[in-house]
Amino acid sequence: GSNVLYWSDGVSQASKPNARYIGFNLLSELDAPGEYYVSREDGLIYYLPAVPIESWDDEIGIPVFSVDETAVSFGPGTTSVAISGVTVAHATSVGITALNTINISIYDTTVEYHGARGIHLTGVNHSIQASRVADVGCRGIEVACGDVLSL
Repeated sequence: GSNVLYWSDGVSQASKPNARYIGFNLLSELDAPGEYYVSREDGLIYYLPAVPIESWDDEIGIPVFSVDETAVSFGPGTTSVAISGVTVAHATSVGITALNTINISIYDTTVEYHGARGIHLTGVNHSIQASRVADVGCRGIEVACGDVLSL
């Protein structure tokens, strides 16, 4: 019936009232600029550019996208990184991840169109200022830094 979800591996389950579902890599959902679909069967990527191709130049730039889960990632021990004046968009999971890091500064940055979180930070001495996070599938910003008594 109409209250049943069918998965690609042949498994089905009843849908839950008020549940949120995120469709991932669905050709039928390719309907807005910046979206893409990966056809593993055909070895093709269908991509609707966020900026029309005729507008690509040195000022606008050429769109670059990744099929990795995270667009920008800093690993444990990374220290003193500043991200400023850029747009981070279209990761399948997280826009910017910095886990167990020190002194990550995000300023005047747009983070948008990600499947899960916009920004995920853990560690100490991080800052996010004058930035925009929008159109993400789950959480805009998730931060776990410092200690509760000193915050």
